[in-house]
Amino acid sequence: MAFWKHDCDDWKGIAERLKLPEDVIAALDDLKPVELEVWEQLEDLSDGNIDFEALLEDLRQALGRDPHRYKMLRCMLHTAWNTRKHYEERHIPDSIFWDTMGCFRRFLEECRVRTGAPDWDRDWWVWRQLSLSLFRLGSLEYEYRDEDDVIAIYIPSDADLSPAAVDSSLETAMEFWPAHFDLNPDELPYVCRSWLLAPALEDMLDVGSNIRSFRKRFRFTGERHEAVESCLEWLFRVPPDTPYERLPEETSLQRKARAHLLAGGSIGTGSGVLIGTEGDWEDWTWV
Repeated sequence: MAFWKHDCDDWKGIAERLKLPEDVIAALDDLKPVELEVWEQLEDLSDGNIDFEALLEDLRQALGRDPHRYKMLRCMLHTAWNTRKHYEERHIPDSIFWDTMGCFRRFLEECRVRTGAPDWDRDWWVWRQLSLSLFRLGSLEYEYRDEDDVIAIYIPSDADLSPAAVDSSLETAMEFWPAHFDLNPDELPYVCRSWLLAPALEDMLDVGSNIRSFRKRFRFTGERHEAVESCLEWLFRVPPDTPYERLPEETSLQRKARAHLLAGGSIGTGSGVLIGTEGDWEDWTWV
């Protein structure tokens, strides 16, 4: 088995820089050093040829019992140091690295709000940040999806959706991709799929709301409905099995959405293409 490199230093340095919760850092510090054959594969995440789903399953098997997935978290914090080297190779500003890796703290805090425990329940997603696929650029996150040849826009839970902040983020993204990845923004549609674009929200939003302003930036391309409403996690910040009658009503949107769900309605998710980046994608939908 290959020894887990630099187990005493690098994970803790990045955890402290990201200001992870002190109780989480203490729990990570209590873990014994781990020996993993898969560590060398994790160092190559950025080459784009890794089957991450298979790698993640192998890693879980190798880690064994991991109740809060803190072994996985520490493993991914190690990987982040290697990711930073690839940022340097592409001359990506260090500020973007730290903003992007801020997902570690955000996901832990989101889990604590939803469940009461800061479990690491986003290991299936963070390979995007670690493999230089997804970047936080101002308020929003962006991912080049090679299989679709599009730039996907994601909305972090702490995103500032004021018009000025969104304008700034989009301008940064338009400059970022050609500067660091030789991608022509004039040839790529910017697409988004989110509960924030769901048609059901149209009559629930105040006239001057930032969400309404954000929605107007996209040409609507379709919607989908699933058994578990994604708004439960992002709007209400509760576990997906929470009965609708127990949903919080702290904001106007929460109250209206709760009433809609209790009446048998669905919110679902909507998809759209950023107006001005559509090109030949008039019939595009994100399945």
